Amino acid sequence: IREILCLPRNTHIQINIKTKRVNIIKEKITENCIRIDSEEGINLIDNWAKKWNNIYRSIINKDFPIEFRISGGFDSRAALGTVMAGDIDLSKIFFFAAEDDLYTHKEDFEIASLIAAQCGFSLNQAQKSKGYRMDPLDCLDIVLFSKCGFHRELLSCHFFSPTPYFIISGAGGGSVRAHWSISFNNFIKQQNWGSFNTLDTQKDTQEMIQNSYIKVKKALKNAGMPDEQIQLCTLGYIFYSHIRYRYHVGRANVELFLGNQIMLDPTGDPVLLKLNHNISSTHDRNLLFAILYDRFLPQIEDIKMD
Repeated sequence: IREILCLPRNTHIQINIKTKRVNIIKEKITENCIRIDSEEGINLIDNWAKKWNNIYRSIINKDFPIEFRISGGFDSRAALGTVMAGDIDLSKIFFFAAEDDLYTHKEDFEIASLIAAQCGFSLNQAQKSKGYRMDPLDCLDIVLFSKCGFHRELLSCHFFSPTPYFIISGAGGGSVRAHWSISFNNFIKQQNWGSFNTLDTQKDTQEMIQNSYIKVKKALKNAGMPDEQIQLCTLGYIFYSHIRYRYHVGRANVELFLGNQIMLDPTGDPVLLKLNHNISSTHDRNLLFAILYDRFLPQIEDIKMD
């Protein structure tokens, strides 16, 4: 197979391991339909955390290796809430935090160390082997096949695990928080249009962005999303959650899968997109994270973010 197909957002896939048959089901898209401050909304968050906690427990019970990648930011902290939502033996999970001077890693590691001390786990302890190192040409082939042209980093998956190796990440957090919820008009205002050579180029680019925005909203409507829910989908939300996240993170996950490493991304769970954050004039899309931290990680509420 030399092609990756990104299926529509409303696609649900059922895989029968025994018969090796795949059943693709298209479902009605429902987003922004449950008030986050309602009883139903809180129950949705609790059930989401319990579901992922049970997944981790099942993996641990089968004695598969499982890793949690933690930093000092919003997203990995939200994913950590699903680990702490139930009674799990934390010594069975390898908690990894990058310990170098790249990007914000130095500060991230300091914050992750504080979180680990409060939650009762250790960082970067001895882990089960990921398996054997793959041939460099195979690594290059996989990374170019899976991510070339769609990912800003050409980091490669260079280990193949003989048994499934599971990784918990907060990679999907950006799709459910405020950072990417900018409106179309504000997005246009914030761009450095002076870098374009002509006014015609600037106008054409703006029209291309607007047409893409309209096209995705039409696709949501065709997938069954009601108009009142579509109106709540800002340009930033649509471009990140429905496009960039699925390609940027999704293709990286394909690469890991080809090394028998399986990414678990609770913050990218579509069920969280059902929550309607627009409950006041502030429209605070970070309210979900405040609820997660309060319900599942109260012991680290005073630890700063990176």
